[in-house]
Formats: sequence, structure tokens, C-alpha cells
Amino acid sequence: MNLGILFAALSAFGAATLAVFGKLALNSGLSRDNAMFYRFLLALPLLFAWSGCSEKSSRLTFPKAIRGIALGFVGIGIMASLFMITIAYLGANLTEIVFYTYPAFTAILSLVFLREQIRPSHWIWITVSLGSICLLLDPSRLHFNLIGVAVGLAMAVWYAGYLIVGSRFTKQMPPLRSSSFVAVGACGAFLLLSLFRGGISLPTGMQWIWVIGLALGSTVMQFGFLYLSLARIGASKTAFVSTLEVIFTFVLAALLLGERLTIKDAACAIGVIVSVVQLNRKANSTIS
Repeated sequence: MNLGILFAALSAFGAATLAVFGKLALNSGLSRDNAMFYRFLLALPLLFAWSGCSEKSSRLTFPKAIRGIALGFVGIGIMASLFMITIAYLGANLTEIVFYTYPAFTAILSLVFLREQIRPSHWIWITVSLGSICLLLDPSRLHFNLIGVAVGLAMAVWYAGYLIVGSRFTKQMPPLRSSSFVAVGACGAFLLLSLFRGGISLPTGMQWIWVIGLALGSTVMQFGFLYLSLARIGASKTAFVSTLEVIFTFVLAALLLGERLTIKDAACAIGVIVSVVQLNRKANSTIS
């Protein structure tokens, strides 16, 4: 198997653990801000150690480090908060489905801010991706679903913007080192949020298991293998393989949370995944 594809699949698996371990952490009584603070705090030494062992040392300027920290503080800090809020309303499975509308929003933002041309066929699949979200609206639970879907879509838009900004930054320093400084900023963001919203409390009992799972899976594993994959097979193919995250989340949620998908939810997932696959396939054909 191509190592780049393997790394992208491992990154997708790591990303899938965020929804599951995040839900378990919240259910155990750990606050959202505390869970995210410990997630990044425990991951930091591992990310820097991984970077130090696998990347050649290069001169790091203060402005570059500050930009990385700022990107994590604002970009990942807000993104992770929106993710955890969405989980509270929709659960792990549906959160992943809503999140995977972000490639559609990335295409739209690229057109607006980067003046990138989008083929008419791209707009068809963007429409399919956004339209699939309508299947999540259950009339019997309309209020709760509307809130969850609205926050989830805001999360997808924010992440799309983060990717556009982050893609430029990661060209300025080695990828693993970039992710390390981004994690520093995210850790700082949730430290401040924790202090201002109830303070910091040490996890107890099983809470440590969920926090360690967040640190190892959704931070070290996701960030590290993502950038290693990008270096080997590029952004388009990495994004294509990353659609496996939805499947991994469904499996983990079924095993650890007891969540089940309805036929309507499955149809929504298929619509989103197919649109992502088509958008990336078109991107590959354009590059080639």
C-alpha cells in the first residue's frame, strides 16, 4: 500500500476519535473547555518530540512561531468549540456528516477570496452536499436539530476558512513543526476559556482515559499523519482518503456509544461522501 494513502487513513481514524472520545468526556462530567485544554496539553510534548525526531532542524523565526500559535489560538480554538457544541446536539455520527460539508464551503470561499475558478459540475456536487443536510431535519425534534445543524454548518464554514489560511502558513516551516505550534495556540485558547468559565479541574477516573484518547487520537495521530500524507500524495488525494473519517466515526460510535443510524441518516451520509469524492476527483483531473 502507498504510504501516503496509509498515513491519510490513519489520520482519518484519529480524527474520528474526536467525536467519540469528546462525547464520552462530556458524558463523564468533564467540561468542554477542560477536555479540549487537556487534549492539547498532553499532545504538545509528543508532537514536538515527533517533529524533533523526524524533521531536519531549521531556523525558526519569532514571527513564524507567533503566526502558528495565533492560527491555533483562533482557528482551532473556535473550531474545536463548535465541534463539541455540535456533538451535544447531534451526537457523533450526525456531527461528522454535517462537518463533511466543509469541502463545499472551501470551494465557495476559494472562489470568493482566492478567485479560483470552479467548474459547473463542481456546483452540482456542492448542491448535493448541502442538500443532504436537509435530511437531518426531523420534524419531531426540529428545534434541537436546527440548533445542532446550524452550529455544525458554522463549524464547517470556519474550518474551510482555516484551511485556506493554514495552507499558506504550512509552507513556511516543516509540517510537523507547524502542527506543534498550532497546538500550542489551541492549548492557550482553551486554558483561557477554562479559567474564565468555571476554572480548571483535574480529570478523575475514566475521564483520564477519554482525555488521553483525545490527545493521542484526535491530536497527535490526526495532525501528524495528516501532514505526512500531504507531503507524499498531496492535498487532493489526502482529502479523498480522509472521507473514511465518516465511516470510522460510525463504527466507533456504534461500538462505544451505542449510536445507530437510520435509513435517512445513512442516505445523508452517502450524499455528503459522494459529493466530497466527486469534488476531489474533479480537482485531480484539473491538476493532471
